[in-house]
Amino acid sequence: SYNLIDTEGAIEIAKMLSVNTTLLKLYLDGNNIRLEGVIEIVKALCTNTSLQTLNLNNNIDIDTGISEIT
Repeated sequence: SYNLIDTEGAIEIAKMLSVNTTLLKLYLDGNNIRLEGVIEIVKALCTNTSLQTLNLNNNIDIDTGISEIT
């Protein structure tokens, strides 16, 4: 949380999530992640079966762009 992670960082996290099998919780709240980064994370969750908790609150464009994901 609150680590100044931006969209590029979120895309790298998404790459990790697509192959990770041990991470259970990930808190990315309060960063500078834009919708593009969130979309990549959501795509990675299609192959990740271990993550149980993901917090993306208080990031840029999340509230206004969430309808594009759903």
